[in-house]
Amino acid sequence: LRVSSASGSSRGLAPKLKASLDLLLLGLRPDEEYAEAGKELDRLAASVPKSSCGRGFQKGDVIWKCKTCAIGDDTCVVCQECFQDADHTGHDVSFYISRATDGGCCDCGDESAWDRKGFCSRHGRSHSSSEALAALPPPLASTAPPLFDTILSEVVRATASGASSSRDPADPRLVAAAVDWIEKRCGSFDGLAVLAAQALCGADLHALRITTSHCHMNDTQA
Repeated sequence: LRVSSASGSSRGLAPKLKASLDLLLLGLRPDEEYAEAGKELDRLAASVPKSSCGRGFQKGDVIWKCKTCAIGDDTCVVCQECFQDADHTGHDVSFYISRATDGGCCDCGDESAWDRKGFCSRHGRSHSSSEALAALPPPLASTAPPLFDTILSEVVRATASGASSSRDPADPRLVAAAVDWIEKRCGSFDGLAVLAAQALCGADLHALRITTSHCHMNDTQA
């Protein structure tokens, strides 16, 4: 999270930070080729069983609709891989090509959006914490905990701005970008969601509670 602001604004540095975190998650140096780390994590995520797909659609992706399986409106869709791995024989299906760089995500495995009968073989089953962790490809199981711990520590520091500290907290906008990165990667790997929950439970939130209470008292007295 200590990205130098000399090379651009916090908003411009956020994508670079997320790309660097991808590299660190893979156990690589943060000065490697940025684009390849994200692609490699997406490739690994596609091979790991999880409760729901959640794959984000990019421009040019094939997106499938199935009126037989969709629950709700027309935004309920699945990706090419999930559609081909499911049985839609006799269903009312259609497809289109995504024209947006951020065109939503695949609903396979989400019972609120898609009928279980239309789930592919990799999605829709609940996994225990131990199963989710066992399915994590190396080296994610070892690289993720220290990354999550560092980010959550910065969340506490950025929020509890009144707490004494030996150094200034990271830019809150970069901290927010790092939290957004955690959410995205946890959506790709159930095992990472387990590790993030463990990191959250172990985070030092005592200072945050004290600072929040202190600010509330000041507001009351004002």
